[in-house]
Amino acid sequence: MAGSLSELEAVRSRLAIAIAADSQRTPPGQRRGYLETADRMRQCVQKYKRGVPRSLSPKGNWLVKRILGDTSLEGDARRFCRIVGNIIEELEGGGCASGDESGW
Repeated sequence: MAGSLSELEAVRSRLAIAIAADSQRTPPGQRRGYLETADRMRQCVQKYKRGVPRSLSPKGNWLVKRILGDTSLEGDARRFCRIVGNIIEELEGGGCASGDESGW
């Protein structure tokens, strides 16, 4: 299955770190959006553990590999959340994605 569970959990952990690192300079409304993305990712990882979602498409698998290898994203929660939103859309076929989180 493309996009292993450990890779998705690593993405979820890096997202939490990016949100925490950016929390001092983030307005409350934007922070809520970050936390919603983190919650969606948590739900997707839980579903993935239960074998519910499909495997990632080649694009989704590429996004997971790219996000795990890109150190320039550290502390950039806005950009990180956008990419994670794309991973969620790829993982769930758009089923658990919401909001405008498009683009790399």
